[in-house]
Amino acid sequence: MDTLIAFLNSSFGVMLGAVILGAIGVFTWQKWDWLSKERYHQTQVFLDRQLDLIDKINRDVGKFVALAASISAPILKGPVPKKETKESIQTFNEYQSSWFGECEAFKASLAFYFESRIVEAFEPVIDATGNLDYALKDVWTREGASQSYNAGLAVYKSLREWNAKALKEIKGESK
Repeated sequence: MDTLIAFLNSSFGVMLGAVILGAIGVFTWQKWDWLSKERYHQTQVFLDRQLDLIDKINRDVGKFVALAASISAPILKGPVPKKETKESIQTFNEYQSSWFGECEAFKASLAFYFESRIVEAFEPVIDATGNLDYALKDVWTREGASQSYNAGLAVYKSLREWNAKALKEIKGESK
């Protein structure tokens, strides 16, 4: 024990002790720094995925409404050959079936990335797109085309309200 104390009191022992304490300090600092960077990276990835999901929903809803408008707008503007309208309706119907199929996937993704109130707030968007789809049944008349146009506006309104809620959730202002 006396030799250990004598060694630690020597200049080499003091230097060796300082190196060991410095190495422990550097290791601790590096570990803390790495953990902080990892947490920040995970938060950024999560945020990016939330924003990507919101963007995808907005693009898909926008396409849905645009395809519906491609059916009703020409009818509101004047006479349109039924062949053109039927092609627009066929394109819309193809997209409409994929849209309503994706709604459940969107709700599952929303449930993963957001709290339940955001998923519940998405229901009016789905309902509004269903109303738009239903409004297109009478698109052959000017009044029916007008109703489908108004239903498209209602979809955009519900989407804007949902976007506001989702973005507030991301910012942390919704609680």
